[in-house]
Amino acid sequence: MAKIIDGEIYLSPMEASQILGISHKTLERWAEAGSLPNRGSKNRARKKIALEVVRTATGYRYYKREGIQKLSQQLQNSTA
Repeated sequence: MAKIIDGEIYLSPMEASQILGISHKTLERWAEAGSLPNRGSKNRARKKIALEVVRTATGYRYYKREGIQKLSQQLQNSTA
């Protein structure tokens, strides 16, 4: 369920991963690494991503919707 924090919309890991078509664990790894995995050549530079993640007091992650939407577009453009 989406949350509004400081006027911005944040998505749960499940919502964000569904938009991207990946597992929530993959999303977590990408966010922690700050980049996408290489596709093809190992010599290519990894694509940097900047996902804004907010953690609740219990450690639960929420991802800023705007960043997830941008990443979704980036992924769609790279496969087209």
